[in-house]
Order: sequence, then C-alpha cells, then structure tokens
Amino acid sequence: MSWTDADVAGPGESWTDADVVPAKKPTSLFKRALHGLADPVIGAAQIADMAINPVRQMISPGAASMADVTRARDADYVAPEGVDWARMGGNVANPLSWA
Repeated sequence: MSWTDADVAGPGESWTDADVVPAKKPTSLFKRALHGLADPVIGAAQIADMAINPVRQMISPGAASMADVTRARDADYVAPEGVDWARMGGNVANPLSWA
C-alpha cells in the first residue's frame, strides 16, 4: 500500500510545496558566540530575579520577569545541527564563568 497526499489530507484537501515551512538558517557564528558570552550574565540575572520578583510583583503586578526577557532573547535564536560550538566558546570565554 502506498500513501498519497489525498489519503493523508482527507477529502477536499491536498498539500502543496507552499504548505511546507522551510527550515530557518542557523544564527550567524558571531551572534551565537555573543549569545554564549552573555549566557552567564543572564543566568546570574535570573538567579537575582528569583529573589526580587515577589517584591516587584507586589509593587507592580504583571511586571516583566527575567524569564520573559530570556524568552524574548532566545525567540529568534536558531542553533545549528549538533553541538553549538560557537555558543559554548562564548560561555567559556566569559570571565564570569571562571569566577
């Protein structure tokens, strides 16, 4: 038995090449290294945010947390297949990582 687009799509529907979303290209090597360089700083900010977030939420309910900032920062980041050596190199190069 072989499958066709009509079998999978159901009655009245068919797939075309336009329906397939192309894969996004990985973020550039330089930007990935910068992301890695900033990762330890972002991590420290997330730890500090856990301590001050309850106070901030009492003062200003609905205020953005560091998790929101991190989500927005990583929204457009596309890692390459396999190990992201550039981001890892940025992590290692940051002096905060060595402290």
